[in-house]
Amino acid sequence: GLQKLTRSIASSIHDYLYSAVKLSDQDKASLISGIIIALNWKSFRDAYRTPDDADSFIDSFMSALKRSLCKYEGLKTSYEPIYSVFSFIETNDNFKKTIEYQGKTYIALQFLTEIIEDSIVKIAKQYPQYDVMGDFYNEFTSRSGADQSSLGIVLTPHHVADFMSELLQVNDTDVIMDTCCGTASLLLTADKHSKATNKVIGVEYNARMSAIALANFIMRDSDAVLWNGDSYSEEILSKIKELKPTKMIINPPYAQTGYPEIGFIKRGLDQLAPGGLGVAIVPKSV
Repeated sequence: GLQKLTRSIASSIHDYLYSAVKLSDQDKASLISGIIIALNWKSFRDAYRTPDDADSFIDSFMSALKRSLCKYEGLKTSYEPIYSVFSFIETNDNFKKTIEYQGKTYIALQFLTEIIEDSIVKIAKQYPQYDVMGDFYNEFTSRSGADQSSLGIVLTPHHVADFMSELLQVNDTDVIMDTCCGTASLLLTADKHSKATNKVIGVEYNARMSAIALANFIMRDSDAVLWNGDSYSEEILSKIKELKPTKMIINPPYAQTGYPEIGFIKRGLDQLAPGGLGVAIVPKSV
């Protein structure tokens, strides 16, 4: 039922973004994470439903987005590359359009923000074990007539992520790590296999995906640490080792020049505390 509801919402939003806002596939995906991150700033969340004019609303939205990124304690690298992902919001005048819905006048971006808060955010908080973002983006993919890579997102199928998590044997005291975390779906899947909320550690090179990972963490009030950077970086790896991760779950990028899959796995395993356990999915050739 949750999956059906989520995909229905995603389908409607996708069609609106395509017809009224004219966004690229990648920007459609990024917008949702941007709204969730902005809503994490309380003063914006409390006031956005009664906006002034369109320009002021966009300014307050972008300010909330920046402040939320700046103040997020789990982000261990500069917020600026992630913030730059959302520059299209300021330059797209379609977000300033006014629309009428159920007898009320909305600014387009305000309308989208209200829909996201009342649907996706609510579902994620009520059902933290359900990967609402994953199903949302799967629906975006099918509606775009494109593959996941065109959205800048490649998701591990649910059944594979669940199987990997079962192999990990996560307990209530584990610290779970993914050094190629993408949208953080593997981390959150592994976390749900424990009765407690575990500490999770992620590294992601792509700023768009880092933004989606942050949105996932924010919706679930997760005790998460994230680096937007290179998981081959010795500086980042040494910081991770200090956190004493006990479990690793990883689906490394394939066929990256100079970054073999086995290299991601070895560097991850090297950071695990003694007695730690890692699970990886790799091409057959590895």
